[in-house]
Amino acid sequence: MGIAVYTSVVAVLIAILMFPRSQLSSPGSLDGWSPGRVRKVAIVTGSNTGVGYETARRLALGDFEVVLACRSTTKAAAAAATINAEITEAAATATSESRTGRAVPMELDLSDLSSVRQFAEAFKSSGRQLDVFVANAGLNIDSPAQTVDKLNTIFQVNYLGHFLLLQLLLPLLVSTGTETNSSRVVLLSSVMQHVAPGTYTSSAVPLADASYKDSKLAMSVLAEECETRKEAAAADTGVRLPVRFMSVNPGAVNSDIWRDDGWMLRMIYSLIFLTTPQGSETSVHAATAVQFASPPEGRQALYLVPYVTYWPIIPIMECMGPFAGSVLGTPSRFVKQTEHRANLYALSIKLTGATDVLGNLLSASRG
Repeated sequence: MGIAVYTSVVAVLIAILMFPRSQLSSPGSLDGWSPGRVRKVAIVTGSNTGVGYETARRLALGDFEVVLACRSTTKAAAAAATINAEITEAAATATSESRTGRAVPMELDLSDLSSVRQFAEAFKSSGRQLDVFVANAGLNIDSPAQTVDKLNTIFQVNYLGHFLLLQLLLPLLVSTGTETNSSRVVLLSSVMQHVAPGTYTSSAVPLADASYKDSKLAMSVLAEECETRKEAAAADTGVRLPVRFMSVNPGAVNSDIWRDDGWMLRMIYSLIFLTTPQGSETSVHAATAVQFASPPEGRQALYLVPYVTYWPIIPIMECMGPFAGSVLGTPSRFVKQTEHRANLYALSIKLTGATDVLGNLLSASRG
């Protein structure tokens, strides 16, 4: 992990020399959304700070009811209060349409699969619909090395916990989505997927030095597998589940994920990395853009990145360079490997003890 961080820092320093920071400005809008529209509901995990907080904040200001799904209910409540105060202030100064968004804290500990199940049950019992699920929460330090479920901490928090939660929430996402306005599943990945060894397919507990990279690769692989299976069923039956699966790279962001790094590195990050509002751009775009409301052409999950990229000519451009807000990127080669995707999906079912809800829904659509 240390070598990757230092390499990224050097690469981004070079990028800053090539592209002045004045170019790094966010479009800062919710594409297709405006105050006063019918309120939709989103879940954003790990949303009390960093990119997750900015994602939740922007969705709430765009009239979503956003559930801040966090391990610390105290921090989630404080974040929700700050967001709601901003909404109230914005409503007081509005000259036209009223604002209906709000933030609601709920407890979710992704390092404990029983907590994941409890959260899903509590959310479903609340009677809410679910338009958007943003799997944002993440760690890059193993502390402790294993969870109460005896799994690698990073791999479970970043990926397996989200996999289980997705399976549990899928029926609600399907019932909320429509043919012309699909629900959205947004999985947070990273440029590190391109250097991930994919060791999870051969080991129940990935190697510690590869777990972060593998967890971020797994997010893009999962999005592609779900989208591919969904489209294959639609081709057979003419019936398509009204859910879009996407993965996004927030970019190199100066957020709390680096809180365990030394002060010197954190100072460098503050000077050259994207801000958290900029880092939320790909997630917010995936969650709200009008062009993602209808079924996609072909069988490919979208992978969004925040920079102008020249892949595969200059791969490192996916973690540096001129900020573009949110554009299509090229995921890891593993994402296109059918056997690799199937192996990860099967392993995820085994490790989490999840029911293959997606498989059951697709089977039902085939009659």
